[in-house]
Amino acid sequence: MRGRIAGLKKSNILKSCAIINFILALFFILFSILYLRAYDLWFFIISFFLGVYIITKAFLFRSDSSCYLGSLLCFIAISGVLCIVFSIKYPSVLYLLSTAFSSLVVLLFFKQKFHLLLSFIFIYEALILYLFLAKNINLTIFLVLNSLILFIFFVICVIMIKKLKYRS
Repeated sequence: MRGRIAGLKKSNILKSCAIINFILALFFILFSILYLRAYDLWFFIISFFLGVYIITKAFLFRSDSSCYLGSLLCFIAISGVLCIVFSIKYPSVLYLLSTAFSSLVVLLFFKQKFHLLLSFIFIYEALILYLFLAKNINLTIFLVLNSLILFIFFVICVIMIKKLKYRS
């Protein structure tokens, strides 16, 4: 049967995953507030466990958009915790890299080549943003480099749209 895994309905597996993730999230939020005295972690804990739930949904029902959103939430949660624990100077660079990594996850599991392009763009943006924030390049060079990648991205999108229209 297509709607079952080892005799269990996929929707029942997803419901039990939701209950387990809710209990774990509640436990870790209370643990971080009461024991660690880290009052900023609650958002990242919720993001992580919500991401795990959505990734479970993605693999149960073969949904690439759920995989992207779930992995994005998980990577942002991990980045946020790393920023808080290690006092990282430029967290926005880490969040852009999280987006690139989630595109790579979708590429690995669903073989969509567009996500390879997206991940390269986000890695490039993270690199030039880091260079700008670290004051290695000035605003003019930053804007020129951003405009360049934006132009290349639009050209690639136009080419892809024309190919899709030509096929149909």
